[in-house]
Amino acid sequence: MKKIAISLVLIFTVYFSFFVSNSDAQWTQTNGPNGGWCESMCVHGRYLYVSAHGSVIFRSSDNGNSWSKVHAFPFYMSENTLTSHGSYLFIATSSNGVWRSSDNGISWTEANTGFPYNIYPVENIVVSGQYLICGAYRLYRSSNYGNNWDSCTNGMAVPLSIYRLSVFGNKVYAGTTKGAYVSTNNGGDWTSINNGITTQSVLKISSDGTSLYAGASNGVYKSTNQGAQWFAINNGLPSTWFYDVFYDGTYLLATTLSGMYRSSNAGQNWEGCNNGLTSNSSIRYYSPGTRLFALLWGGAGIQYTTNHGSDWIVSNSGYRNFFSDFIAVKDNKIYVCGYQQGLAVSTDDGATWQNIFNTTIDRFVRSVAANNTCVFISTTNKGMLKSTNNGINWISCNNGIDSSDTKSLFAYDDVVIASNTYNSTSFCSTNNGANWTAFSSPNTIEATARIGNVMLASNSSMEGGGMIRSTNKGVTWFNAYVNFFPTCLAAKDSVFYSYGLSNFYKSTNLGLNWIQFPSDLPLSPANLYVIDNKLVSISGKYVYTSSNNGTNWISKSQGLPIQEELGSLAVKGANVFITTSHSSVWKITKTDLLPVREVSNEIPASYSLSQNYPNPFNQTSIFKFQCSMKGHVNVSVYDITGREVRTLVNETLDAGTYEVRFDGSELNSGVYFVRMTAGEFTDTKRMVLLK
Repeated sequence: MKKIAISLVLIFTVYFSFFVSNSDAQWTQTNGPNGGWCESMCVHGRYLYVSAHGSVIFRSSDNGNSWSKVHAFPFYMSENTLTSHGSYLFIATSSNGVWRSSDNGISWTEANTGFPYNIYPVENIVVSGQYLICGAYRLYRSSNYGNNWDSCTNGMAVPLSIYRLSVFGNKVYAGTTKGAYVSTNNGGDWTSINNGITTQSVLKISSDGTSLYAGASNGVYKSTNQGAQWFAINNGLPSTWFYDVFYDGTYLLATTLSGMYRSSNAGQNWEGCNNGLTSNSSIRYYSPGTRLFALLWGGAGIQYTTNHGSDWIVSNSGYRNFFSDFIAVKDNKIYVCGYQQGLAVSTDDGATWQNIFNTTIDRFVRSVAANNTCVFISTTNKGMLKSTNNGINWISCNNGIDSSDTKSLFAYDDVVIASNTYNSTSFCSTNNGANWTAFSSPNTIEATARIGNVMLASNSSMEGGGMIRSTNKGVTWFNAYVNFFPTCLAAKDSVFYSYGLSNFYKSTNLGLNWIQFPSDLPLSPANLYVIDNKLVSISGKYVYTSSNNGTNWISKSQGLPIQEELGSLAVKGANVFITTSHSSVWKITKTDLLPVREVSNEIPASYSLSQNYPNPFNQTSIFKFQCSMKGHVNVSVYDITGREVRTLVNETLDAGTYEVRFDGSELNSGVYFVRMTAGEFTDTKRMVLLK
């Protein structure tokens, strides 16, 4: 009876594991790069919340010392504002109206009843008395926590755009494209208060309890009579836009694109207070507790000060909203860049990252690429730079190139290709950037590939089919005249691969002729890579791999953020790294990304499936199988009830011997079976997972 009971428990445990986990080994987020664009901050309950540019909410329980992601929206947010009202946390979004959370940001529901469709860019949201007030082009308010909304623009010169809303005492202020407004009845009616302000672009109204202050497109203004009359207070300030004015109880602070300024005498005189700030972009200020926080719009993330701006401290631990795009590997370092976020470097496979901002590398890094000798970056303000000592020093390499808006870089040995997005001109260097030569490319080059001296470059919108060709390593180029408008390129085993017009193509004669071949890739690839002699596709938000030259594909996207676009891949040692549109860099081992590995191309006498080793095993185990002829092969794992819990191989393979790694780290202990089918051949092996 005891043995029967134990067996029943084992069966139940393994049966339950099927419902708990049915996924392959996953991509995991690296520990950075930290930072990224921030939009808004507020305090709700015991947490400090930050809304990230893109789609993610972060929160902190230790006043900003560390952050954790609590929610990712399924849509993109370019502008948004957080606020707390009663037991709810609210966010106004640029694309999907207002959402609210009753469980500290973990889950969110829409709160848009009463909004017309065209009000969905709401961006601003504040609390005044019992009302929520929000809007972007018109204003709406709710007295029942967002259950219903009513228009509240009476007195405003609509149409107009709302820059910022603010509440002081029993008054609501609006900075708009048609000046400043005030409401004394929770947004029910509005009165213009612009006398003395010489611009219609008023961005933010603030108060120190006695006077009002306005940040505007041409400076800072002050009113000592509740907005009846304004006068300029710009002594020590630059002539620029002032995005925010904030009073922290001691100092008046103002933000511009050139940094932050403060005044200790109510605006009579100003001084800069940027010591320690890692970005000179526009900053918003909030003061929960004893800390004054700065949200750095330029992508550097979050910083705070405890001394009114005399010094600033980085507050990005766990805040991973880095807009990574291009990635490169050189020796022991991984380089990743995000536009307006500079360059980030890791020497320990993503465990730690260093964000580089200095006088040589500004935050406007557009792309990065590396070959055997150099790392190249293109920047908006400093053009093309390269490093020959793994990023320690950077030197200019702009001889012959207009690289102020270079989006794409491709590096092969001593050949480097740069494509300019501004004037659709491309450049090639055959001496590691010492000199550059322009060549014709009607549109920005999106992909390149190389076999020996032959190089191909493509863009799906180029004239003549979208491909150009060089037979002398990029010195001269000519139109290749293909008819499928390629979106990507890869080179494998002296064969070029490409994709266009919903079909795959290959060329076995160095790009002179192309042959269409069947493929079951479900989504069009944006990028193609070759890793361990296998094709890997990035298709929007998904990664696919093929072991048979593009005919069959397997999804390998488990773990990646489903709401984000994927950028590019790079391989370092045993790991593969991928960039994402908002959540920094992710990684996976090559064996998890490419579980099927050909160990011999000798033709076996028959099909066979070997016993896994080790067996029993703790987390991972390896088994081999043989194919005596080319054909479709399926290798799957089943639990003791006969339910399939993992598909490892499901594709056409050439004759040979293969090795598969099985990862059971997310499954419960128990007995499992691996079954191989190929034509009329079937075999099953028993394996025991012990943890």
